[in-house]
Amino acid sequence: MNNQTRISMFSVCLVTFISLTAMAAYCDAAPGKSVRIEPPKPTPALPPSKQILAKVNGKPIYMAPLYDALVADYGLPIAQQLIVDEVVRQELARLGLDDTVTQQQMAEENARTLDAIFNFASGAKKPSPQQMDTLLGQFLAKRNNTRRQWAATIARNVRLGRIAAGQVKVTEEDIQQEFYRRYDGKLKVRHIQVPTLDVAQKVLRELGRGGDFSAIAYKYSTSPSAKTGAWLGKIGTRDAPPGIGPALLAAARAMRKPGEVSDPVQVGTNFHILKLETIIPPTDAKYSEVADELGQAVRYRKIARARQLVLQELINKAKPNIEYVNPIIRSKKEQR
Repeated sequence: MNNQTRISMFSVCLVTFISLTAMAAYCDAAPGKSVRIEPPKPTPALPPSKQILAKVNGKPIYMAPLYDALVADYGLPIAQQLIVDEVVRQELARLGLDDTVTQQQMAEENARTLDAIFNFASGAKKPSPQQMDTLLGQFLAKRNNTRRQWAATIARNVRLGRIAAGQVKVTEEDIQQEFYRRYDGKLKVRHIQVPTLDVAQKVLRELGRGGDFSAIAYKYSTSPSAKTGAWLGKIGTRDAPPGIGPALLAAARAMRKPGEVSDPVQVGTNFHILKLETIIPPTDAKYSEVADELGQAVRYRKIARARQLVLQELINKAKPNIEYVNPIIRSKKEQR
């Protein structure tokens, strides 16, 4: 007899037993009178002082000492997380938003969070679910966090996202910038290198009056590129011409619109001023085919930033009304 057959037979026997019991009670009743079968009353939970943890040679060890030790050693941070969760739920209720979190929402938020933590490169093959689970376990172990705490954080972030979503706006420009970043669009950049900040500010003033960048570079720049149009080169999100340091790369990639000029960027003893001349669109993908996906990615990233601000604001507002009642946890809080 296989397991499925045993389970089916057990279910049939159980239903039969319940039916026979009810019929016996009905038959024992006086003629013409129905019998109401009362459900069993739940057994009240025992306090920790009465709950038995284990027995040694027949002598019980009760849960109370374990409860007190756990609360004393780990209770405060867990209590603070529970308080934060309640603050978030109350805000959702105030806004008339749902506070339920489905398993699907948990899975989606978990995947996005892990992508952000481990910064998987666009287009690269992602680890399998088993490998991801191993990475998560290692990540939590380094921070002495449990999977229960992780799950609580993920659920809280889903709820916070509902609050923050109303504060987030995604523009067409945002999506285009994400397109260039994700699919390695190129930035054609010029630069002027000068020895002092005073000269750099003088260059900015001349540029502000409408001066030609190449001509001003030829006049002031100490870089060899001054004689060849002051080109720094084509800078992508994944690669760049050799010899360009991190500070210049960051400044170049921070520019958004052709014609934009950077503030002075110090590299060693020199100062650089950059100008974004042209943005070369990516060739690996069509904007129209990926725009929706990119818009969702940008929206999530903005919500992730906004929800941290929302959480801090909610906590600050709630602080005057948070009261630690448990004496052990209250004592731990006062010691901090």
